[in-house]
Amino acid sequence: MPKSSWLFIALTVVLCAGGGHSQVTSLSQLPGEKVDPGAALDRGLKISSLTVEGKPFHAVLEIGTAGNPYSGRVEVWWVDVAKYRESIESPGFNQTKIVNGDRVEEKDTGDYYPRWLENFELALMNPIPMLDNFHSVGGKVFLGANVTRSCIGRDDRPGGITDQMTWGQICFSGSEPHLLSVLTTTYGMTFSDWKGFVKKQIAHSYETDVLGFETVTGRLTKLEELKHPDETLFTVSEVTPVEQRISTVFVSTLKEESMVETVPKIEWPPVREGKTEGYSSPARWTGRWTGGSAPPRGGRLPDACRS
Repeated sequence: MPKSSWLFIALTVVLCAGGGHSQVTSLSQLPGEKVDPGAALDRGLKISSLTVEGKPFHAVLEIGTAGNPYSGRVEVWWVDVAKYRESIESPGFNQTKIVNGDRVEEKDTGDYYPRWLENFELALMNPIPMLDNFHSVGGKVFLGANVTRSCIGRDDRPGGITDQMTWGQICFSGSEPHLLSVLTTTYGMTFSDWKGFVKKQIAHSYETDVLGFETVTGRLTKLEELKHPDETLFTVSEVTPVEQRISTVFVSTLKEESMVETVPKIEWPPVREGKTEGYSSPARWTGRWTGGSAPPRGGRLPDACRS
């Protein structure tokens, strides 16, 4: 399968105030280093992720403005990858999840986990959820104190059509480096306002886009070490069977079409003008909601997605 990878580097521009000229600092003049994308990813997560080589923590992320459909709260008590508790709240969906070894308890209110809300949860717990897609891309990433934006990307095009399952871009800032942004077909988050926390630099501002390209911002209002965790927080009273837990799975269009029980006959209107060939990249979200009154806006499935 053909694969193309690309790098984008935004460099610092130094403007000289005298003599009516400007000087652009070239790549070779900037202090820094060229590293493999995999090394940049590993270093970026080590410094910017709470859960990669992380210490126990308690965090609260406040999302949006109270009363807005795109608002909520994510609270996490984390000891390690196999022991943590999450509380997620929003107008249309709430979840409490306790993980203790192989025992998991999950309580949900609402059947559809809005993707924008899950994006904020991932920003705290797993900021590059599709990490494996980018470790093998080619090229180099330039990292340095004066490099404000250095990105790696992937754009596989089998048959000349972008593979939306692997497409994406990850950007860094600085020499450590900070994780600046992540964009894929199913996940987008911008990170800023980094502050020190246990030998890390953790973003305290998070931004994602929702329908209509409206920007929703989350603020990390609490981040503290969890030095003496209350063990009752991680007590699993009743294990939730796997089939009763809400999880998100992304499949290709071909796979999704193969799962349709009844294929309706589509009467396409005649083409009046314009191009008659090309391709599009549709995205569709479905949940386990099957009827009754619709969930509140913000947790509601579009009508076209309920079949």
